[in-house]
Amino acid sequence: MRPVPPNALSETERAELIEVLNSDRFADKAPRQVWAALLDEGINLASPSTMYRELRRRGPGAARSGPPRGEEEAVSGRPRPQRDLELGHHETARTRSTAVL
Repeated sequence: MRPVPPNALSETERAELIEVLNSDRFADKAPRQVWAALLDEGINLASPSTMYRELRRRGPGAARSGPPRGEEEAVSGRPRPQRDLELGHHETARTRSTAVL
């Protein structure tokens, strides 16, 4: 097992970082954008790679931005269009030839 580096975040610092990343202000921003915005304000909580690492540590199911949308609801609030995903030969618009999908 590797020793803990002396500059590793404490549990308190990790909690503060996650709280900032999940705040309304930054919930829809990438960690690099959060890092840049905080640096502009003179705040350095962690490097972008540490921010990504802490988010990964929480697991893939931990959403950062609002409640999940319904299956049929798009960003605009209108139902999503149904897509034809049928495989086979389809006529292409440009050359009037067929393409195998």
